[in-house]
Amino acid sequence: VTGEGGDVLLVDDPLRAQDADNPAARRRVNEIYDQVISTRSNDPKRVRRVIMMQRLHEQDLTGHLLQTQPGYYQHLCLPSEYARRMFLPLPGRGDPRRKLGSPLWPARFGTTQLAQARQALGERGYAGQFMQRPYAAGGNIYQSQWWQGRNRYTPGQGGAPVARWISWDTALKDGPENDNSAMVVMELTPEYRLRLRHCEWGKYTFPRLASEIEQQAVRWDQDGLLRGVLIEDKASGISALQTLAHAAPRWLAGLLRPVNPGNAGKEARARQASLWCERGCVLLPHPSVDFEWLYAFEENLLRFPAAAINDPADAFTQAILYLEHILAEGWRASMTNVIDRNDQNESRFEQFSTSS
Repeated sequence: VTGEGGDVLLVDDPLRAQDADNPAARRRVNEIYDQVISTRSNDPKRVRRVIMMQRLHEQDLTGHLLQTQPGYYQHLCLPSEYARRMFLPLPGRGDPRRKLGSPLWPARFGTTQLAQARQALGERGYAGQFMQRPYAAGGNIYQSQWWQGRNRYTPGQGGAPVARWISWDTALKDGPENDNSAMVVMELTPEYRLRLRHCEWGKYTFPRLASEIEQQAVRWDQDGLLRGVLIEDKASGISALQTLAHAAPRWLAGLLRPVNPGNAGKEARARQASLWCERGCVLLPHPSVDFEWLYAFEENLLRFPAAAINDPADAFTQAILYLEHILAEGWRASMTNVIDRNDQNESRFEQFSTSS
């Protein structure tokens, strides 16, 4: 690749499976592509670059390019078996398979062969090499099963929210090596459950970040239900809080809520927050064109903490833990109702037994 250039650059499986967990090996492959292969073109305006590979790690070459050059490459993902319909396909596009477990190429890899591969590779290896999602199929800390066929909502159903919060995970630099700033909007239902209403993330310099925080607050307080803008009182969040407290309009300054994460790490906090998701206290929207961000959010949430972008999950976790006391009240109330119903049933059974 250091010789004559070309019009079409093809890369086939640049990373070996045994090197997937070796940071130095992954970095070497990515650097060779960035600094050597990607520049070997006869005409930079007309060159075509094609990368064919199985997914082995979040930071393999495909993951690296999708993160550092979003939108530049067309990403074609072909999982060996149909997992679930995570979003509505555009007309004339999408996976034609609809039955869970349907093979992509049954003549080559049928259900028996896929089951054998899963057993030989394990869940993690199978998820990457056969499903093209380098993480356990059910998720790491946050589990997909908690929202499969349940704990979902459709806008307009389930009643209007009674309160709303915006949770921010902030970063003050927008370089390729820097983290994203992410925000989630959480709404409280009359039953004391949280609904994820919206999510965005991107790289912002600080002046733009402060402006973005204010614009999002204006957007989500049209009905006067916004009760707080949550920002971690640590690292970059400290600067954001200090600047907004002095420069933001009085109404916004009054909504700022510094969040102290304590000494627990991100994984420990996510595990604590995940308990409320498992209990059905946190709802995600049903996939639809109204929630175009949902597919990417779920992918990142289920991969956490191994995802290339963890900021949306961090903002999600922060909101749940900040509102944990409210979720606890709703959970206790629901459990009391269950106990009351059980007591009533036992009482009826005792009456029936006595009369019999």
